[in-house]
Amino acid sequence: MAGNDTCKMFAIGRLTRDPECRDTTGKVTYRVAKFSIAINQYVKGQNEDHVTYLECETWENLARTVEQYCGKGKQVAVTGSFRIDQWQDKEGNRRSTPVMKVETLQMLGSADGASKSKAPVKQVANAVAEDEIPF
Repeated sequence: MAGNDTCKMFAIGRLTRDPECRDTTGKVTYRVAKFSIAINQYVKGQNEDHVTYLECETWENLARTVEQYCGKGKQVAVTGSFRIDQWQDKEGNRRSTPVMKVETLQMLGSADGASKSKAPVKQVANAVAEDEIPF
C-alpha cells in the first residue's frame, strides 16, 4: 500500500562549517547547499551539554541565501523532511547518516564571522533631530 507518511523536523543549531555549494549536472542545473548544524542540549543532572550533529541540504533560492548569508557559527532554525542516506565505505562496511532536506530556514542571533554578506553595513546617524520628532 502506498502511504502518505511523512517525517517533518524542526531544529535550532549553529553551522559547524561554511556551506558547501555546487550546481548539479544534467539537462537542468540546480543549486544545492550542504551544511551541518550542531544542536546543543543541556542534560539536567549531568551539568553538561549533549551535542547532536545534523547534516542538512537545501536547494535553489534557499541554497543561494544560505551560501550568501550563512557561515560557520551562524545560528539558524530549520524545518524540513528527514531521510537516511546509505552507502558503503572503502572497506565495504554499510554506513548511514540522517539528512534533513531543509524547506525553511530562519537566521537567528549572530556569531563573530558567521555572516558572509558581501553588502557593506551602513551605520545611519540620527537623521532627524530630537526636537523635530512630533511626539
